[in-house]
Amino acid sequence: MRRPLRDRGATDPILVIAAIAVSLVLLVGGTFAVAGMLDNGRDLNARNDLDKVATAEQSAAAAGPATYHWDGDANRSTSTASTGGGTRRNLITNPNFSTGTTGWAPLNDATLTWSTSTYRARVTGSRTIDSGEPFIQTDALPGEVGQQVSARVRVTNLTSGNRPMRLQISAFSSTDGTGDSVGRSDLINTQVPAGAGADLLLDGYVLPAGTHSYRLKAVTSYTTITAGDVIELDNALVEAGQAVGPYFDGGTTPTTNAILPYLSDGTTGSLRYDLQPDGGTTPATWLARQGLGFTPSDGVRTAVLTTPAGDGWVAVSKSQTGKVFLRTSSAAAVSQLGGTTGSRTVPAAVRLPAGLNAADITAALANAGGF
Repeated sequence: MRRPLRDRGATDPILVIAAIAVSLVLLVGGTFAVAGMLDNGRDLNARNDLDKVATAEQSAAAAGPATYHWDGDANRSTSTASTGGGTRRNLITNPNFSTGTTGWAPLNDATLTWSTSTYRARVTGSRTIDSGEPFIQTDALPGEVGQQVSARVRVTNLTSGNRPMRLQISAFSSTDGTGDSVGRSDLINTQVPAGAGADLLLDGYVLPAGTHSYRLKAVTSYTTITAGDVIELDNALVEAGQAVGPYFDGGTTPTTNAILPYLSDGTTGSLRYDLQPDGGTTPATWLARQGLGFTPSDGVRTAVLTTPAGDGWVAVSKSQTGKVFLRTSSAAAVSQLGGTTGSRTVPAAVRLPAGLNAADITAALANAGGF
């Protein structure tokens, strides 16, 4: 009697092991292929952000440098900045304290004086001002429901310890900024080191229902101002809009160029042309928010340093893969930087704008950190 035929290939141990091995090879190979595709996409995002920077810088340059004037009496009125791209208004009537403290008032028993040596407003604590309490405010500014308001103030901490501080906008139903507040802005803290200065920034607070006026206040945070502590203020700016721009007043010296520095994760503070933190008047992310602007890619860190004259730029972006790419105002080509974090090298073939060299780029990336 003939035995029934069986499919030995389905149960043969050697063939089964071989099939598993082939499947594993295909699986591993496919995994590497997918990972490679993802990394290529991440690098492409970093390269694309350099193109966004180039477009935004071209837009800023096309708008041209600004001219400035007081809307009324010098140092005692609002002021306007005009460019080919439009106008900005500083709504503070005594923004730079060059002649005194008119338009400002101390809070919580602090005293307000004017420093004749630094030409700044000087606030001195006469008692403990607890965390979350304001120590100075502006006179009432007219406001309308739904209006977006942004602000910045330069503060110098003359105490012996670090002091976190923040700006706050309080809205009122009265026209003179008195009575109960109908709303106030969220608070973003900025650490102000002892003996140093920093910019306090506030972006895009929407004045709530019932608003007829508002005040800008400076607030201590997570610590106290004690009797004898001294804080100085200058370069105050309040403007309509979703983001606060570089400081100006009617006496600001017109610039000859409009190129801007940039740091994508510099959510607070301002930059100099060489990415020194809190050393200039340009908010770190202003390039992405002004004029044409752009939306940074998720996971990409981007920095832009400019020439000291502000007529050229170098942009650097770091991909999630760790690769760092570079593009300059002198060429559209994108290059990859060598070296490792904290010690990057610029390819010799890269065309740099006049006024910058490879050492300047290395120093600026060190100032920005993380590249």
